[in-house]
Amino acid sequence: MLGPHAVNERACGEHGNTWIVMADPGLVPPAQFLRPARQVVFGSLRAAGSIACGSPTVSSMPLDETVADVATALRCAVVGAGRLGMALVAALPEAEGPFGRGFDGGDHEIVLLAVPDREIGTAAAAITRGRLVGHCSGATGLDVLAPHECFGLHPLMTFAHRSAAGQTTPFTGAGAAVAGSSERALVTATRIARRLGMEPFVVAAADRAAYHAAASIAANFLVTIEDAAEVLMRSAGHGRQILLPLIRASVENWGIEGRHALTGPVARGDHATVTRQRAAIAGRAPELLALFDALVDRTQAIAVAETQSLV
Repeated sequence: MLGPHAVNERACGEHGNTWIVMADPGLVPPAQFLRPARQVVFGSLRAAGSIACGSPTVSSMPLDETVADVATALRCAVVGAGRLGMALVAALPEAEGPFGRGFDGGDHEIVLLAVPDREIGTAAAAITRGRLVGHCSGATGLDVLAPHECFGLHPLMTFAHRSAAGQTTPFTGAGAAVAGSSERALVTATRIARRLGMEPFVVAAADRAAYHAAASIAANFLVTIEDAAEVLMRSAGHGRQILLPLIRASVENWGIEGRHALTGPVARGDHATVTRQRAAIAGRAPELLALFDALVDRTQAIAVAETQSLV
């Protein structure tokens, strides 16, 4: 068990701009290790007493660390009064705002931009230098925030105009893709995510477009598909509410079984039923034919792959 002063000064050296001293989070090092020109960050690693020094590697700090000294607390300014900006201010007691376009950061040390992707660069340029600046985009890298020390925090969640009944915060339990231009920035994004009740994870810059496409298919395109289902159900005399139990069960089954949860006439090879369905769509909602055909083709491909995997 390491004592309260078990810090290896030699390992820290004299060449880095940031000291990362990983010891027991309740311990404070002796004064000789607190150099005025250095920034010291305390946390806890699984192997207590490890020390990392020199130029920080942004992805080197595990996201489940307990960090006791990072910039300020979580008091930050939120820019953008859309669905996400309003949700962030409501869910973060320390947050102030939402502020409008052109906000310069005021006296806040952390500024979180909840604005459309195309407006991130302009909003960031208005922020006075010296602040930690973050954006909430899933598809955008950190370069758009330069020259600020910056971070990304993308809630993997959709935000409706009205929250579901009894829902305390739309963030609870959701994932959050985080990134940072420095250890301090990454830790700040991670702490905000956890404060919102989210589970932070890192997405590499080269993977962001694919990651965001997956999110769009899972959320945005799902609404598109269900809208098509509603159009057809209304033509049969019923509203979308009657479809909700089916939709929920399908999503839950997919969450458990993945593509093994596939059911229905296409999966069974019932071509006669699929033909009748297509004829009904052609007569009642011909604008949906291309979507139907594309979905049938993709569903057939999954069904064939599943059949082959059983051989």
